[in-house]
Order: sequence, then C-alpha cells, then structure tokens
Amino acid sequence: MSTDSQGGSPQTTYRAHFVAERRLAHSAAALLSELLWPPADAVGLFDAGNGCSLVEAYFNEEPDRSVMETLLDAQFGPETARSLTLEPIAPSDWVKQSQEKRPPIQAGRILVHGRHDRGLFGNRLNAIEIDAGQAFGTGHHGSTLGSLLALDRVQKSRHFDRILDIGTGTGVLAIAAAKFNRSPVLACDCVRQAVEIAKENVTLNGAGSLVSVVVASGF
Repeated sequence: MSTDSQGGSPQTTYRAHFVAERRLAHSAAALLSELLWPPADAVGLFDAGNGCSLVEAYFNEEPDRSVMETLLDAQFGPETARSLTLEPIAPSDWVKQSQEKRPPIQAGRILVHGRHDRGLFGNRLNAIEIDAGQAFGTGHHGSTLGSLLALDRVQKSRHFDRILDIGTGTGVLAIAAAKFNRSPVLACDCVRQAVEIAKENVTLNGAGSLVSVVVASGF
C-alpha cells in the first residue's frame, strides 16, 4: 500500500496487465521494472494457458500508456501491445484487509488473535490480542508459534521468578509468560518502534503490572 506525503492516507495504485508468450514473459516483466519510467513497483507472472503468461505490474504513479505500448510493440510485437490493459485501483487499507483474513492461532493453552476477533474471545485468560503491524510476532510465523508452544509446555511444570524476553517484537511472548507464570517479565528490543508497539500490546492485554519493555541492544 502506498501513502501520500501529507497524512499517510492511501493513494491510487495503477495496474497494467497483458499477455505474452511464456518464453518472453520474463523479458516483458524486466522491461516494465527496468526500462519504463516510472518503473513498476511490483511485477507478477501467471500462467494464461496456450503457452502464454499473464504479466501484471503495479505502479504508484500513473505510467504513460502510449510509451508502454510502444515498448511492448517494439520488443514483443503488436499483438502483445494490443493486449495491454491499464487501470486505476481504488485506495484501500491493505493492512486492515490482511488482518481481517488472519485467523487466530492456538499454541497449547495460549490463543493469539487479532482485533477483528476480539468479540469471539473477550477477556479470556489464555487469549492474547496482537495485530499485524511493523513489529514481528503474531504467532503465524513458525518461529513464534514454536516459541509459544515451548513456553506453554515448560510453564506447565516449572515456575520462574524472573523472565527475560530478548528481541520481544510485538511483546507476544512476554505477555504469554506473564499471563501464565504471573511473574515479572523484562522485555527488550533494539528497535525503538517495536518497543513502543510492545508497550501498547502489554497494556491492551492487561499485563502492564508484570511486563516492562525497554530499548536494549541485547544482554
């Protein structure tokens, strides 16, 4: 998603697509991202059948259709140029849309969900609300899920008086540790923005009395 320079609101994106012979598709994609100005911000290739590929390109600025047609005609022939479609795509909050499609994650007794599922889980002890954003850790990546499972397993048989979470990201592991262990947790991250996000999540999930989040480069 692109934003304008004033208030951060989404701006119109432009989508160009055309059909090219499969053996030429990679060259066509390179043309849009390397020779055309402004260059495409993203290019994808999809099977269109009959030995052809659909080439899709997205632009944050409206490209010159006549220039694009001229390049395609010169490089790949008039048939490819004639198949070109260029259209604006209305502004959209892609982050919000992706979050709404993100299902809750169950890791042992721990359940991690987004804001859109808040009504399903309420204030259940085992539920942690984490929205996808600019810090790592929603439970959907294997590393976070594995850590949550390990944390849940070890806390069934052991109690820890002090807990340290290095590289906390969203703070999801620190929150889970505090909820189940009921002991103080010190969470740190070298990225200040992640620390601010973790602090917000700690407060949102009612763990502020147990979890402290600080900026630190490591141990």
